[in-house]
Amino acid sequence: MVWVIIIVVLLAAFGPILYLVPSRRDRRLARVRQQARLSGFVVELHPVRQTNPELADRVSAGGAVKTPMHQSVGYTLMLPSRLDFLSSWRVLRDDEATVPVPGWQLDEGGVKSLVGLPDLLAELPGDVVGVELKTQTLTAFWLESPPAAEAEVQALKTEMERIMKRLISADELQRAAADDDEIP
Repeated sequence: MVWVIIIVVLLAAFGPILYLVPSRRDRRLARVRQQARLSGFVVELHPVRQTNPELADRVSAGGAVKTPMHQSVGYTLMLPSRLDFLSSWRVLRDDEATVPVPGWQLDEGGVKSLVGLPDLLAELPGDVVGVELKTQTLTAFWLESPPAAEAEVQALKTEMERIMKRLISADELQRAAADDDEIP
């Protein structure tokens, strides 16, 4: 009987400690995010609105309206130069959408700076649920679904750099057009 009490006391003492040990998934995500930071990404948790959620995700059992969100992670790259002539935007993955970009729905911003991006957005991993452009940053909102690994971080960076190059070129064209308009 004394042994049973000792075992119960030890389990009660060490149980919470074992609860704090990271799971296999937590260790995998820590490696992926560390690789991303080493590759130049800023990594932050970002909730992103879901497109086409199920009815159960939009209304609670009590009838309250909910805003369904993905618990994604924002992988942000700083742009090499400020984009002054392109408007900021955010697109969310939506397989039913056809405008302005097939497979993507415009969430915020203008359509003008999305021209020429459909082929590049299609190359992003399937669990990237959104992409956002601001004047100095480009962010991909990624769910990090298994088997997200260090190699996928490099592939994401490659695709985002291709998108950045196209955006920088479009900004330079807009800048040149604005300069031409100013010359009398």
